[in-house]
Amino acid sequence: MRDKLREIKERDYWCYGLSLDDFDWTFDLARRLVDAHITLFRQEAAEARRTSVLPPDILDEALSDTGYYTYVDTEYVWHFCLWRLQGILEGLIVSRFLPSQLPGLRGLRAKLEAMRAASYTLSTDDYDELLAWSKLRNALSHAPPERVRPGPLEQADVLEYKDFAKKVCLLWQQEHESRSKAGQP
Repeated sequence: MRDKLREIKERDYWCYGLSLDDFDWTFDLARRLVDAHITLFRQEAAEARRTSVLPPDILDEALSDTGYYTYVDTEYVWHFCLWRLQGILEGLIVSRFLPSQLPGLRGLRAKLEAMRAASYTLSTDDYDELLAWSKLRNALSHAPPERVRPGPLEQADVLEYKDFAKKVCLLWQQEHESRSKAGQP
């Protein structure tokens, strides 16, 4: 590993820091990557249909296989998107809402407990839901699905998580701004 990467800190790569806009930007990036990959497949399939000397049934079988692997590729984009979205959530907690506790907070559960201890609003249902999403993200990170079978995570699931995490952070942002105006940490 290069020395520059060995001890990297947020200050080494952040210019403005994370914001709530990073949730939408990340999801939109993933959606654009998926759309571009599907568009490329469709263009290549149309070109193959136009120029192929193979009988249509054999060409259709070949394109069916290529279409399946295009689908598999796009499903993995949603895994990566979920991973980054949770990183944004955790990054906002330690950089925006609880920056003084940055060195000591390891894992989402500790960060959520610290948010509660700092009197930020977090219902039991939201707490449990955030931990359930974290458990899924951890499962996909530490024992990822095999290459050709991406598992059940879909775009709609990641959209649900993005909207949920952003909703929680919007509430915390409002509370943070109120505290700042009142001169509270």
